[in-house]
Amino acid sequence: MKRGYGACVISHRLLPKPTVDALPLRLSAYRLFRTAFSNPLINKTPMSTETPPSDTTANASAPLGGSSTAAILSYIPVIGFIIALILHNGQKTELGTYHLRQSLGLHLTAFVLFFGATIFFMIVGIIPLVNIVFGAIAMVYFPLLSLGSVVFFILGLISAAQGQQKPLPLVGGKYQSWFANSFA
Repeated sequence: MKRGYGACVISHRLLPKPTVDALPLRLSAYRLFRTAFSNPLINKTPMSTETPPSDTTANASAPLGGSSTAAILSYIPVIGFIIALILHNGQKTELGTYHLRQSLGLHLTAFVLFFGATIFFMIVGIIPLVNIVFGAIAMVYFPLLSLGSVVFFILGLISAAQGQQKPLPLVGGKYQSWFANSFA
């Protein structure tokens, strides 16, 4: 059986031979990144040699101390916080320092509450009959703790995105005093 465009045998079956157009284009990761994120206007528009006039209103709307990237990333658990620390060490800003303290306190508080409650409920779970009551309490406690943590992370994230040094409700002031010497 011969087909018009050729055939190749793979595991005793006749399959059509792939054409050059059907083969996937193989690019290196660098070329993929460069083509995906390249700006088509770069190097195609002539650059002006004139210096633009200074605009004081643009600087007034900028976040305190510059970029708010480290402040925003600090509220993303673990990986975001580590990246924010690295970014903050490269360019220290007041806003970044403030929100790193807030998010460090929030991360530590959430960890202690989750870990402590887990250990407590495991120990209490050994006691007969009491474990039923505390099991029901745990079924309410952990979802509320999770919801509360998410709400606090979102409040901090919004504050960081707006470039404000607004403390988290209830605990934000304590975090600033406890970690006053951190990230300076």
